[in-house]
Amino acid sequence: MNFQEFIRSKGITQTQLAEAMGCGRANISLWATGEVFPTPKSINNMVDGFATAGVTVTYDDIYAALLITKRERGN
Repeated sequence: MNFQEFIRSKGITQTQLAEAMGCGRANISLWATGEVFPTPKSINNMVDGFATAGVTVTYDDIYAALLITKRERGN
């Protein structure tokens, strides 16, 4: 499951995740499309953002979804 599918599977939107993380939705979109791979700090912030939105995920869950997105993009 790629990162966009991962976000949807958790029942939240990119906008909700961005708000929970305190960042712009454009950042989430860049990660979801594989245009940009987030830093480890950003991934940790995503874990916290999901938690703020009431969703429990691990760093490894997010990282795996991001890698699939990166592979799908061909990077």
